[in-house]
Amino acid sequence: MFALVPVIEKTGEVEDYIEYVVNTLLDLKGLTPSIKSLTYGIEWLIVDKFVDDEQTRNVLCDVLGERMSLIHEYGRNKEEKAENRLIRNQLKEGVKPEFIARTNHVPLSRVKRIERTLKSKK
Repeated sequence: MFALVPVIEKTGEVEDYIEYVVNTLLDLKGLTPSIKSLTYGIEWLIVDKFVDDEQTRNVLCDVLGERMSLIHEYGRNKEEKAENRLIRNQLKEGVKPEFIARTNHVPLSRVKRIERTLKSKK
């Protein structure tokens, strides 16, 4: 909720509140990595949308962006799960693992691992 303060505050300049919130977020200790990433992500979007000064916006986004690696990791995990689902479906349809690996640009070992998992569930 604290990350949203700049857009719900009624007095003063929004940019002042944004800078204050960013600096406070960077000093917070004891937050779980997922909460911290979510908060930084929200604040990054707010900075990008509401800070007009390009230099200030870039600095604040860079500071927050360096701390958003979990968001990128989450995105990559989601992408990998979708790829795995596609590979499983192709294997179920009888497509050869070598063809799947080549056309999906994934390692053959990964396709074979998914294939073994499917066979073990039968």
